[in-house]
Amino acid sequence: MPFSDNPYAKAPDDGNAQILRYVNLEKLMSLLANGALYFARSDQFTDAFEGSVTLANLRSREVTIQEEDATADEVAQREDIGRDLRCATFINCWAAGPESVAMWRLYSREENSVAIESSYAGLKSALGGERRVFVGTVAYADYRAESIPDNNLLAPFLYKRIGFAYEREVRAIVQDVAGVAVFERRPVPSLLGHLCSTEPLGISVPVDVRRLIARVRLSPVTQPWYREVVESVMAKYGYDLKVVQSDLAGEPVF
Repeated sequence: MPFSDNPYAKAPDDGNAQILRYVNLEKLMSLLANGALYFARSDQFTDAFEGSVTLANLRSREVTIQEEDATADEVAQREDIGRDLRCATFINCWAAGPESVAMWRLYSREENSVAIESSYAGLKSALGGERRVFVGTVAYADYRAESIPDNNLLAPFLYKRIGFAYEREVRAIVQDVAGVAVFERRPVPSLLGHLCSTEPLGISVPVDVRRLIARVRLSPVTQPWYREVVESVMAKYGYDLKVVQSDLAGEPVF
């Protein structure tokens, strides 16, 4: 199994609790047709802070550098590793917990969108292929005041600024970094400098679709006829998965 443990990739309290991936119909079709999840390269995300550390981490590094009498080149090298690592890190995003109006609006910006429902345990068990995949919940921090773990290549990608806490994100992560596991207390030679020009913008990781998908939820603003469209698409690719209307749909009662 490609799922791999990492002390910073923490499981949710209930591994069987619902997680959702909000997508348009084309992305659902791609998953069904190819039997694979798309992992985007982290430097392609709109959040410029992906993979970064905090100001508190920076102050801590400065103390360490002074204690070790590091050169300017060694300091720059440490920073380059952090930046370049974004080009070697690929992420597939899910949201934990009940449906969110904000998430529907942000990540499926059209009327006829769907949410793929799974669980942490389902996602782990569905992963295939040869790549090591880490799955964990994202923690949220004040990047002006708090420190985050700074001695592991994976850790910065499992933290986000506190303003994103509404996402309740669960991430599956692949890192294509051979031979580099942990930052030393001093700067180390970068093995990553070429990756931003050589790595693809995304990768596909094989999955067992039937293990992955518990059911498919329709957008709360989807028209009733769209259920048939989604069911026919799944039948085309040989799947008989349950399709349900969003929990946020319905008529108000006064």
